[in-house]
Amino acid sequence: MGLINMRKRVIAGIVFGGVLMVLLLSACSLDGPVSELRKRASGTGGSGTSGNNPVGDDPGVTRAFGPVVSIAVGSARLAIKDDGSLWTWGWNLQGALGDGTYTDRYSPVKIGTDTNWAFVAGSIYSMGMKKDGSLWAWGVNSAGSLGDGTNTDKNYPVRVGTDTNWACFSAGGQYGLAIKKDGSLWAWGVNDLGQLGDGTNIDRNIPVRIGIESTWDLISAGQYHSIATKKDGSLWAWGRNDQGQLGDGTTTNRNTPVRIGIDNDWASISTGSADNLAIKKDGSLWAWGWNSPGTHIPVRIGTDTNWALVAAGNSHNLAIKDDGSLWAWGLNSSGALGDGANNYRYSPVRVGTDTDWVLVAAGECSLGIKKDGSLWAWGSTRLGDSTASWNVPVRVTY
Repeated sequence: MGLINMRKRVIAGIVFGGVLMVLLLSACSLDGPVSELRKRASGTGGSGTSGNNPVGDDPGVTRAFGPVVSIAVGSARLAIKDDGSLWTWGWNLQGALGDGTYTDRYSPVKIGTDTNWAFVAGSIYSMGMKKDGSLWAWGVNSAGSLGDGTNTDKNYPVRVGTDTNWACFSAGGQYGLAIKKDGSLWAWGVNDLGQLGDGTNIDRNIPVRIGIESTWDLISAGQYHSIATKKDGSLWAWGRNDQGQLGDGTTTNRNTPVRIGIDNDWASISTGSADNLAIKKDGSLWAWGWNSPGTHIPVRIGTDTNWALVAAGNSHNLAIKDDGSLWAWGLNSSGALGDGANNYRYSPVRVGTDTDWVLVAAGECSLGIKKDGSLWAWGSTRLGDSTASWNVPVRVTY
């Protein structure tokens, strides 16, 4: 959606509706080996300043941004460097950058002075978790999406409660999901379509527990629907279902979690606006939901069994294979696929020839991290100016 063991960290992309198209990223704790790719995609933090130059750098000097360990794309683009510092740029909708202003930024700016940030997640608002397990949020808050007990927008990070045992979180369309270290599931924000999963359609501006189970493992929040896995590898979903995005074979909305199929081998998940991507333990790739006309149960994509990570964006998808190669498919009018063209792709196509990709985030644009910690961007990146876009990955500088 930072870093990762792919089984415990999910990149989640979504469209914020035909209204605001952005990426959602779900961030989870690290705990266990998978492949070399999964192990490399782990880390903790960053470095920097306010303005366009890092602390201690000469004004006017352009430098490569990084090393980076966590990324997200929302109305803000977010990154954490390996020193634990938090950086953002892009559209500052209702304070989504968190820099204390409402000014759009076209190169990375440092947020505050803290150097203990661990993971970030982005949507119409922004979220982050610190190394001490505390959870923070900033940006739009009209429906309680920040979880701070108010409905007032914040242009700086505010703490979500006082707990320090958060393990996994995901930023949805004006709502949030999180799992604690004990495996309990919590939700807050807008709930008109049951996306919180608490059995009601009532908005919440503080986290409320979902059910009594303590077996939740991974979560991913979409625009109006949510998906999750339990520790037994089972798959669950709730919220809006008009396009079959819940994957239960119906188009009926659900305000409590419902199980998807009977399989117990789901390893990674990512939500889009009304679609989903998932990888099973055998490395196979699956999708369901909106797809003109739509698929209401998970269907397999191709026959490969070496998929390692997926990121569902607003109208395009990204994935990394075990060999570190990058793949993309979907709409491509702004170059978000990164394949050097602007043509739609209806099945995965390889992006370049590099085999050192370890993490990707998809939304209005695409972000990626390579093994050396370098940060790359393509599509409508908002780097340089509000209209900047590239149809191949370009190195992020500041």
